[in-house]
Amino acid sequence: MKALLLDVPLKTAHVTSLPTPTTAPPSHLLLHTSHIGLNPVDALYTFHPLAPPSSPPRIIGSDFSATVLSGPLPRGTLVAGFLQGAASSNPLPGAFAEYITAESDLVWRVPEGVSPAQAAGVSLCGLTAAQMVFWRLGVPAPFGYVPRGENKERLPGTWDGSREVVTVFVYGASTSVGMYAAQLVRKGFEAAGVRVRLVGAASKARWGLLKGGTYGYDELVDYREEGWVENVRGWTEGGGGWILRWIACRRGRR
Repeated sequence: MKALLLDVPLKTAHVTSLPTPTTAPPSHLLLHTSHIGLNPVDALYTFHPLAPPSSPPRIIGSDFSATVLSGPLPRGTLVAGFLQGAASSNPLPGAFAEYITAESDLVWRVPEGVSPAQAAGVSLCGLTAAQMVFWRLGVPAPFGYVPRGENKERLPGTWDGSREVVTVFVYGASTSVGMYAAQLVRKGFEAAGVRVRLVGAASKARWGLLKGGTYGYDELVDYREEGWVENVRGWTEGGGGWILRWIACRRGRR
């Protein structure tokens, strides 16, 4: 099979031929990959490997959609998910290969109406947003999610169930993770009977999309214009809200 391998000492990747896997470990699926999704971390961990320079080549890549060949799910099932290809020093292979293995409880069945190409772009961004919204902020999940054990990563000053109206400001509202976050925040609070006011920062070219029913932003600012910080403070009455920042950069407004 063809696979994209990370060369740790050279900090690059190349396509090569590898033996095709024919079995998967217990509780894992053997999958035939149909589509992959590109994420900034894929390039990040290629040019800045986390593994020691002496590490052998490894398959990189995160997001994928694939068809089940064998394992706990029926053969032919279309699934999607992501692997931690080169995201740590462990030797586990990533998703950028024609055939891969994945833990069966870490993939999701692709529903009708969602193409394999669309599904390949969901998992990493969607889970990143969900981790922040439900796990770190404590927003009530609109599904049967019950945290296991003590959550030591929950941020101070987050949701405690005492407010009837919550203001959430999303910096980077038109980014992939930002758009997932807006939907999850709204769905979670609406299911709990709490009114949420969404305020976002994005270029004006994206405002029409962001004000639509899927995202439903109440207020938007253009981060390139003067005075947008004061506008946000006014809408949040100087505080009492949360800020979700989905753009990592050295310079930013506070």
